[in-house]
Amino acid sequence: MRSLPFSRTALTVLVLALAASSASGDSDEYGSKVELGDPDMGLALSPFYVSPEFAFWDKNENERLDPDEVVYLNINPTDDVVSENDVRLTDFVNPPTTYHAGSQVSIGDFDLGRKLIKFGTAKNPRAELRYIDMDDKGPYSFEDEIYLIAEPVEVSQGDIRITGFFTIFIRSWIESYGWRGRYQSQNLDAPWDAQLLEQKRRHQ
Repeated sequence: MRSLPFSRTALTVLVLALAASSASGDSDEYGSKVELGDPDMGLALSPFYVSPEFAFWDKNENERLDPDEVVYLNINPTDDVVSENDVRLTDFVNPPTTYHAGSQVSIGDFDLGRKLIKFGTAKNPRAELRYIDMDDKGPYSFEDEIYLIAEPVEVSQGDIRITGFFTIFIRSWIESYGWRGRYQSQNLDAPWDAQLLEQKRRHQ
């Protein structure tokens, strides 16, 4: 896993460029990668004059990130609370409402105003973006997958997928269960039907 050679501002722009609504299921949803011909390709990007930071809502106040705690892109890092327009990087469920990763905090949301702890403070290591070099080309490329991590050695429990690991998972899953023949013979690049996609989701 390699570090992305970007400044903090560039990392922020990358995350926000991926942060669209995940409810639609379209190719431009949160975590997807921009492809040739996508409607947002070529649109101008604006820098943040105060760089947002990665932070989390410390629900149990133990000053450590736990599995059920929500991670945010804190747009105004000087306020140290969940504020309007902060971006959730992980799902947050407050029955009957589910706030999906990639959604922006709005007035009236349950997590609005919750205290945030920045990575790199208290008992938490600094969070950074790294990628798996899937194609062994070295520099980051379209096939590579990006993670927000605290231990910069390998993918570990609790790391956050910024881009999806869907393609890799489904290929290995089909091969493991011997279902190659059912899906376009040896062509693992063929489109997957809805039933298989649903089975994949249930087995995550």
